[in-house]
Order: sequence, then C-alpha cells, then structure tokens
Amino acid sequence: MEIYNDLKNALLSYNKKEVQECVEKTISMNLDANKTIEVLSEGMALIGDKFARNEIFLPAMMLAANVMNAGMSILKIKIEQERIQINYRGKVIIGTVFGDIHDIGKNLVKILLDSQGFQVIDLGVNVKSDVFIKSIKDNKPDILALSALLTTTAPEMGKTIQAIKEANLRDSIKIMIGGAAITEKFAISIGADGYEPTAPLAVKLANEFVNKHN
Repeated sequence: MEIYNDLKNALLSYNKKEVQECVEKTISMNLDANKTIEVLSEGMALIGDKFARNEIFLPAMMLAANVMNAGMSILKIKIEQERIQINYRGKVIIGTVFGDIHDIGKNLVKILLDSQGFQVIDLGVNVKSDVFIKSIKDNKPDILALSALLTTTAPEMGKTIQAIKEANLRDSIKIMIGGAAITEKFAISIGADGYEPTAPLAVKLANEFVNKHN
C-alpha cells in the first residue's frame, strides 16, 4: 500500500514531519494500528542493520528513534482510545544497575528492541535490585536486560541476579547483560543467561530467547 511505502521512506529519510503526517493518514484511513507499527519497525530494522554494518553511527540511530517515536506518539492516542491489542514479540525490562548512571548503551539497545517489535520497560539508571524485582512482579517480562559501564558497578549485576533468585523469580525470565565492563566469563560467573558486546548482537540474543520460548 502506498501510504505504508511513504511512511517507511519518511522514516528512512529521518523526516519527522512526514512520518507524523503519514501516521495521521493511516488513522484517518482507519488502517490497522499493528500494521502501521510493523512498517515503522521494518524501517527501524533497516536503519539498525546499517548501524551494525557501520554505515551510520550513533547520532543517526538516535535521530531515527526520535522520528519513530514522533509517529508512535500520535498512534498511541488511537491505541489507547480504541483499546487496541498490540502484537509484541516479547516484553523486556531494561536498566542500568545501582551505582551506575551511564545510559547510552542501554538506550541504544532499547531503540533496537523497539525496532524489533518488543515492548520495552526502561527503568533508567542507578536501579536498585528491589526496583528490578518489583517491575518483574508487576510486568512479568520475558527478558531482563542489565547494563553496567564501570568495573566497579558490574558486581551489582551479580547481586541483582542473586536477589531475583531469592525472590523466586529467576526461573520465569531470561537475563542478559551488557556494557563496557562486561565479559562472557563474567556473565557466566554471575549466572546470566547471555551476554553480547554490541547492541545489535544483544537484540539478536533477545530474539533467540523469545524464539526458543515460543
């Protein structure tokens, strides 16, 4: 359909105004909101692939996310008004662990997860283990994604995983970790289910988790 081609091309061109106009047209045409989200996700996936191949860099990814969110903010009104059920691939809670306030890597993973059709609950930075636990209980995610940049805060990931075990929630979720301070050996040592060194690979891992679950 032409409107969907226009929408995807507008996103690939980082044209916020045109994306918003296209989304508004899909609403006026009473088109399926899930299909509109799918088209936006396809466009972001293409941009994510370019990022993974180093054809574009972080500022372009952040700009694309901003443009996509501009369209989604309009669509969200329709979704809430009509109580439309969104077909998410899976649900992910993400956050930077307690003591660490770095969020660039976390935000990039969130952008790419959004583009793959995941529902992402971002708890932000400096997140204590009890906050992660409460969010797991409240939201029942498929995946918990923990981030840490500093070697001094990386051990907090292990403490968080241990707290999740003590809360009898460990078996209900997959836990993936990442950040500059993290290695695969460290991930294994603290009982995480997976680790990847880059945002695109982290999203690939998330897809593998939900594909196995489904």
